[in-house]
Parts: sequence; structure tokens; C-alpha cells
Amino acid sequence: MDQNPSEYELREFILKILETKGPKNALIKLKRFTTNIDKSLLPVQIKQLLETLEYASTNEENIEFLLNRILSAKGFKLPHEQYFLRGFPKSEFALYVDLYEGRLGDCLGKLAELLHAQEKLNLLLLIRIMSSTKKRILHAKHNYFETDLPQINYVDIHPYIREVSQDLSFNRSLLQSLPKEIFDRLPNKNTYNEFGIDQSATIHIRGGDALFNGAFPLPPISYYIKCIELIKPTKIILVCEPDKPNEYGRINPLPLKLESYLAGIGIPILKVSNLDLFNDAGILFYSKTVVSSTSLFSKMLPLYGTDCTSLYSPVSYSGKSWFDDKIMNWIECWNNFDHEKWTNDLNYRLSWVTQEFS
Repeated sequence: MDQNPSEYELREFILKILETKGPKNALIKLKRFTTNIDKSLLPVQIKQLLETLEYASTNEENIEFLLNRILSAKGFKLPHEQYFLRGFPKSEFALYVDLYEGRLGDCLGKLAELLHAQEKLNLLLLIRIMSSTKKRILHAKHNYFETDLPQINYVDIHPYIREVSQDLSFNRSLLQSLPKEIFDRLPNKNTYNEFGIDQSATIHIRGGDALFNGAFPLPPISYYIKCIELIKPTKIILVCEPDKPNEYGRINPLPLKLESYLAGIGIPILKVSNLDLFNDAGILFYSKTVVSSTSLFSKMLPLYGTDCTSLYSPVSYSGKSWFDDKIMNWIECWNNFDHEKWTNDLNYRLSWVTQEFS
């Protein structure tokens, strides 16, 4: 397009643009012709056309968005890729996030993915999470946006959020940028003064459905012994999931076996095992040195907290974990592990964690 078109050329050009199907496509076509022209030199008619098409494109997106919401409410759900093809923005939208059911560690893992996707996509997050007493917590990286911020349900696009986050390097500082209200169900750090958290290593032993139902693999006692040998602690806080013999018919033998080992080498131990999930979460959140299990519960809490300077974790049996940071110490512990037996055989699971095979 010439910078000084005649009236006829201008009229023909506008008609050619408007022949394009839909305001969004027309806007793309118009911008392609005007990219290399100083905006101040554009004819007033072209400026008005640009403004009109931008407004119409935004409304076109909103209409598509509302249509998809109505269809979804009536049971017609599109694959998440189709949401974006049909007008959803791939960035800058308001996301209602409900992380109020399931395991706390899994909820914190999903929140970590969201925080990384937020950094790249400039999302507005409205968070409801079990670790907070607040009904909804607003979290944004910027106070300005280039879209009208359509509201999208997190459940509908969780695969997209995970895909975006997994392509990014894990950044612990994003986790620590959250409002403090995210963790206001946790006790204050002063609650644990008598525990001597700053002078101790905290060890977490998982049991429950992971051990008795084979929900996911757990590390053996040799892993914990190796961590203790590396840390050389003067005191240990042992955080264990309470035994539920009425539910599982057995108790977890690993805590007693580890306690016996620690007594034998003369390391004092404080065992914490109760039904107060948030009391245990607070210990892991505030500890300086943590030996985690394979659960996200014992990995994510120290990463969200600001006190932990050394976090030991089993190398993932299925490959390297995305949750990596300079404080992480990855320990190999899966030699001779049989995943099929773990899944199907309780006796194998009990033998594996204690390393006592008959």
C-alpha cells in the first residue's frame, strides 16, 4: 500500500480487506499491509478501520468464548486444543483455580506448574487451595493486560498448562512470590521452637495408600541411611504418617526400623506422627534440611518455604523430576526395584522398604 493513495485506490484497498471472512482475519490482513508504514502517516480512514477491526475481533473472541461455555454447560466439551482454535487466547486470561481436593502435595505441584505458566503467559490466577483459609486469592505478575481477560476454568486446560510449564526450567522463586495467605492454615514457625528445627534434619516417611495399596513406590531404608550419612545431623525430626491398623490391617514397619538404627548410632530423634496434616506440613515448610519421600508433599513444602537450604530426594524411578533446584540433592535408591511386584504384592512392599527379604 502506498503512503499517499488516491481516493479510488483507498476505496479499493478497503473493499479488498473487508472481503476477508471475519474481523479477526481482516485485521491480520490489514496489519500485514501496514506493518512497515509509520502509523502517523496512515490515512485517517485506515486508522479508523484498524480501530474498528480490533474492537470487532475482541468481541468475536468473546462471542466464541461464551458459545463454548454454553456448550460445555450442556455437556458438549471440546478438546483443549480446540478452545484456542475457536477464539480463546493462548495467553492473558483469568484462570479460576480450585485445588481443594486430593493430596496437598499434588495440589502444590499443580500450583507450581501454574506459576511457571503464568510467568510465560501473563495469567491472572484466582486461587482456592486447601492450605489457605481464604475463599479465593488473587495472584498476578502484572497490573496491565492486552486482552479483555476472558475467564477460563482451570480443569478444562490443565493439560495445556502442564505442557507450557514442563518446557520451562523450574524456578523456586516463583513459588516464593505467592501471597503469604496461601499457607495461612500452617502454624506459625514459633509453634515449633521447642522442636529445634533449625538445628535438626527433618525426615519424612510416607505410608498409607502408597505403602499398603501400592499407590506409588516408596524409597527403602537404605535411602534414608545414605542421606543421614551425608548430612551427619546432630538431631533428627521424624515426620511419619500415622498408622491406621483398623484401615490397613498392618502398621508401617519402616519408622521403627529407622528409629532403631538412629538409637544405635546415638542420634537423638523427635518423632511426630499425628492426624493434623497442617502441623506436619508446617514442620516441612520451615525446616532447613529435609529428607523427603517420593511424595510431592515432602518435596513441595520445603520448596515453597524460604528456610530450606538442603533438600534430599530419591531420584525419580520413572526419570528425572521437573522440580529441580540448587538446594536439591538427588539420591539413587532403586537398584533391583520391581515395580510390578510393588503394585501387586503387599509383602514385597513391606520387604522393600525395610530391605528384609526372606
